[in-house]
This record gives sequence, structure tokens and C-alpha cells, in this order.
Amino acid sequence: MKKIIIISFLISLLTATYTYAQENSFKRFSVTVAPTHLFLGNAKLEVEYRIGKKMGHSIAVAPQFHYHYFDASLASRSPIPSISFFGYGLEVQHKLFLLKIIDSTEIYSWRPYFSYGIGYNTFENKYRADVWYPYEEDGLTYITYGEQDINDKIYRWRGSIFIGVQKRTGNFLFEAFGGMTAQFSNINEEYKGLIDYKNGFWKYGYTGFAPRAGFKIGWYLF
Repeated sequence: MKKIIIISFLISLLTATYTYAQENSFKRFSVTVAPTHLFLGNAKLEVEYRIGKKMGHSIAVAPQFHYHYFDASLASRSPIPSISFFGYGLEVQHKLFLLKIIDSTEIYSWRPYFSYGIGYNTFENKYRADVWYPYEEDGLTYITYGEQDINDKIYRWRGSIFIGVQKRTGNFLFEAFGGMTAQFSNINEEYKGLIDYKNGFWKYGYTGFAPRAGFKIGWYLF
């Protein structure tokens, strides 16, 4: 009788443990970062929530921060060092997964997806440069040449489409993606023509279409 009770207890414990492992494996929240962005002056953290019993789609929200020092390729006249360049923004994506999760055996499968999203960024560049500027003296306005503090701002909207794939290993997540962005930028310059924001290497003020690609790593929270 004791053996039957002990065996029954062990079976119940193993069943409960297996059931908990299955339920715990269906995690919906994850966070990812793109390591390459850090080398390009961008810090971006993406939080993703998977929706539905089969997790057929998800919503991803990515706050981001930008920092960079312009190089000579951006200056139309001469190299102008930035005193500070920074930006912030937010991007929201809706992902549609081609492979739905029906049981726990499919949790760790490769999951291709299609996604679309919108994003907004604000950038501010503060630097000093020699320019012609007006000043007043004795009620009169004069123009002189000298070094001035300059503050330029860029406002940018983006609409993007992507194809990508996610792979889960334990609680870790790997993702690769590629796609196209349509971007509109509004540039507010105090002195036009000092820095080429539209055609420089980083193209913070570019308006038009641009390819996007990269990879992310992250982990599942719960």
C-alpha cells in the first residue's frame, strides 16, 4: 500500500512538473537589442508581446536613443565638430507570424514573419562655427563674421515593412530581419548649408526610401 502511495505521489509530481514546464514555456513577453546599433550611435530596446492562443501575431514597441559625433563627410564646407548630437524616438511594429504555435513542440521552431510599422525621431545637433551673424549697437543692426553657437533640429517620420525570422533557444531569442523604409524629415537649421544632413553618411535628415537590415538578441521575460 505504501509503495502504491509513493508511486502515485511521484507520478503526480512528475505530471505537475511537466505541465508547469509546458505552461511556463508559453511566454509572451520578450526584450531584444540590436548590438550593431550600438556601434552606429543608436541604443534601441524592443519590447514585444505575442497575441492569441497560437501567438500568430505580436506588437513590438521600441524606444530609442541616438548619439553621435559628425565627421568631415557631413560638412559641406569644412569639418565641423559637434559639441553634442543626440536624439530620441519611438517605433511600433505589428508582426504577423507565418508559423503559429499549436503545442509546446513548436515553441523552439524557426518562426518567419512579416511586419509593418511607424516610427518618429527628434534629433538635435549643437556645435560652434564661423558664420555671418547680425548684432545690434546704438539702435542699429550690423552684420559681422565670427564663431557662434548653433543648434539644428531634425524631425523624422518613418513607415517600414520587414520580413524576418525568430528563433527561440531556452529563454533566449535570436532574430534577423530586412526590409524597406519610407522616410520624411523636416530640417530646422539656424544657418543653412553648414552641414549636409540629407546626403551625409548617417542621413539623419534624408527624405526618401532606404533599406534596413540587422539582427537582434534578447530573452523572454514571462
